[in-house]
Amino acid sequence: LVIFVHVWLFFLLPAATDRMFVSSFPCKLFYFTKVVYFLISAKQIQAGYPKRSLGNIITNSYTLLNWILYKVFMLIPFLFELRALMDWMWMDTALGVGDWFMLNDIYSHVSMIKCERNIEEDYPSPKGVKKRPILKYGLGGILLTAIILVIWFPLVIFSMANTVGTRSLPVECTCKLTIAGFEPLFKSTAQLSDIRELTYEEYDAFQYTYRTSKQAQAYMADYTNLDVVQANINGNSSSRWSISPPSRTALIQDLRGHQRMSLKFEWYFKRAPDENLQFGTAEDFRVIDLEPGHSIRLDLAAVIAGESKKQIRIPNLLIPMVEVPGEGKSDHVHALLSVHLKNEEDPIESTFYDAVLQLDSMDGIEWWKLRMVDPQFDPMIPKEEIILDNVIIYAFVDKVFPVTFSIITGGGILSLYLSMVLVFGRLMRNIVTGSMQVL
Repeated sequence: LVIFVHVWLFFLLPAATDRMFVSSFPCKLFYFTKVVYFLISAKQIQAGYPKRSLGNIITNSYTLLNWILYKVFMLIPFLFELRALMDWMWMDTALGVGDWFMLNDIYSHVSMIKCERNIEEDYPSPKGVKKRPILKYGLGGILLTAIILVIWFPLVIFSMANTVGTRSLPVECTCKLTIAGFEPLFKSTAQLSDIRELTYEEYDAFQYTYRTSKQAQAYMADYTNLDVVQANINGNSSSRWSISPPSRTALIQDLRGHQRMSLKFEWYFKRAPDENLQFGTAEDFRVIDLEPGHSIRLDLAAVIAGESKKQIRIPNLLIPMVEVPGEGKSDHVHALLSVHLKNEEDPIESTFYDAVLQLDSMDGIEWWKLRMVDPQFDPMIPKEEIILDNVIIYAFVDKVFPVTFSIITGGGILSLYLSMVLVFGRLMRNIVTGSMQVL
């Protein structure tokens, strides 16, 4: 080891970096530490390992300082175990390794009890005297506050995300429609001016639409117009439908067959890269099962086979409003969409908007069109639905935490809550219930 360290520092490192190690402070500090370590090791080798246990130097006296030093010693991982194991290996003893660890544990506990008895004598507390209110309410209040903070901290930090976080709006929204794992029917992305925050007037009109629901108003109160973006996705697929003839034939046969099939509509929101913020891609999907003989399956088969030019209407496919967290699932906005429900027993998916799917072609090139059916919802005034040329999604964007918070928020609220409450709860329980064992 001595030869390797010197060869590395004096020859290999300069050859690799074209710099002597003396020009780098970390290298000089490393070399100094190694020199001191080698000197101590040489002295230890010269003197030899002790033939009998001389005890821990920290436990030779029984003062407050010794008590603190030993607690620090025990906090260092594996240090107690390494010392006890090395003593057992190189000292003459008739004890087994388990008994040796037990002996060291008993010795350390007795030493700590002696320290505590001496501390009680050095800092006596009068017997039978009522504790002063300043001590009870001061120390007790601090401990009570600490316990309450441990219980509530995970809930508070996540509930305050929109207050302490940083606004980072998505710069890209991608939608994709696939059927049973075949070549995607539709894929389009909203970028630049196609994805923008709402103006104050637009957001005010948005709030007016849900004026009859206190739940919706309370939800929207947590956001401003700058936190809500409108993604305007082009209704024409950005890529041609380049399915191969064998796959096309297989798709037609499957659509007219008896196996289960489904339509899958996916959406993705991406933010601009920022090394100071903690976030990823927010995404989710909607699946509609198509049973054998379903009219949508038969219409799709006819269109793909070139037997029809029909526009296919797919009920409740498109999600109109979503939440965009820092990362993870971009779910629907239940507080707003629940206002659309005609009956409370209906599933929330029944409020999703219909879509119109059409296969178009030009010069032998095929692509799919996807248009949104907007019911122009108003709880008080019935309106006629309109068919939009694009797919419009309103996204309520949560603020994101700085990357320095990732150690706290990275695992989500459930993991943070369980780790804090269980770990700190176990630690506190050991502190307040371990006195009986000592006695």
